[in-house]
Amino acid sequence: MKLGLLINENYQYVLELFDKYRDTGLIITVIIDRDNLNEKIEILDNNIIKCSLKYFLMNMTSLVDGIFIVTKQVGFVQNDCLSFYKAGIKNIFIPYPIVIEQKKDFFEGYNGMFSDKYIYRPSFTKPFIFRLETHSVDKCNLNCNGCNNMTPIDSYENEPNCDTFESDICRLHDLFENICIIGIQGGEPLLDIEKTLKFAKIARNYFPLSDIRVLTNGLLVPKTPKYFFDELVKNNITIHLSVYKPTEKIMAQVISKFNESKINYYIAGGGRKDIFYKRLTLKANNDEIYNNYNCISTNTHYIRDGIIWKCPSSALVKNIDNKFKTNLYNKFGGTNIYDVENGWIILNKLCSPCYLCKNCSLKNRKSFEWSNDKEHKLSDWIIFDV
Repeated sequence: MKLGLLINENYQYVLELFDKYRDTGLIITVIIDRDNLNEKIEILDNNIIKCSLKYFLMNMTSLVDGIFIVTKQVGFVQNDCLSFYKAGIKNIFIPYPIVIEQKKDFFEGYNGMFSDKYIYRPSFTKPFIFRLETHSVDKCNLNCNGCNNMTPIDSYENEPNCDTFESDICRLHDLFENICIIGIQGGEPLLDIEKTLKFAKIARNYFPLSDIRVLTNGLLVPKTPKYFFDELVKNNITIHLSVYKPTEKIMAQVISKFNESKINYYIAGGGRKDIFYKRLTLKANNDEIYNNYNCISTNTHYIRDGIIWKCPSSALVKNIDNKFKTNLYNKFGGTNIYDVENGWIILNKLCSPCYLCKNCSLKNRKSFEWSNDKEHKLSDWIIFDV
């Protein structure tokens, strides 16, 4: 089978694996670079063609029998996969992100097909969601200025509820064949380990193949009972650790606790998170299409109380409105998962620009140093000089 390899990060180890297992008959013939905007092709070693995603979709789909998606940058996989499917490519192989992050040998046990513990292959009998996030708690012990989840200015009247979450996950199981990544976060989920554990088990019960992650800043890890991590291990749940300055001071204790329970953990970005970004504006623009193609959150959806949103910001921006008396939130901007006939209706909406995309200035996003001085200002989230 001739394959195109979709990349936008380091992919050398994947090429080496395909070369090592050439006797499988799976051969990489085209490398598709999503970050490449040139309208030219490049001929690499072994006559492998390298081109942009746009050029491939317009000119080269007939040269491959399938696509292997290798990127660790998961923000675009769902949209790109849908583009391949619409272009007539039905053989699509998607390694679970932890496989690429840890450079696993995904050919292990290969016998005419990849193991589904390493590779997800959409059947397209129903659609799939690549990444879904939810809150198990709304409060946080860090309260970063400019928090992407807007936790420091949270205005939800009710805390997340296990029964509601189970109902929502059950409904999503009916609508979608898979959710590749399910992120359980906050706030800080370790502030309520019992509820977070219930959320994780519910997600695992309905999506046995998903990469399920508990996202934490790690500050409570040393004091968290070992049984919590043991239960996560038993249910094949990963810890997704964001390292901030306070976390770095106790990293030895954090890693020791992880190693003690043998839990699988992933350090976001590979190290300390010193820089935050803001990109929202109060004035609308015409960048919806650009944002939908380039925003890292374009395939990071959010579920809460029966409503699925394109990105967490589109659901949580109401916190900014309530705190600073702005007018950004659209309560009809999400989709009620109980009011649709099938998952394709939801997917097509999730893969299109949402109402908040017009207030996103991704081209002019601003970076700022991490802080949590508790003096939360509108300018922590909003760009004014665009």
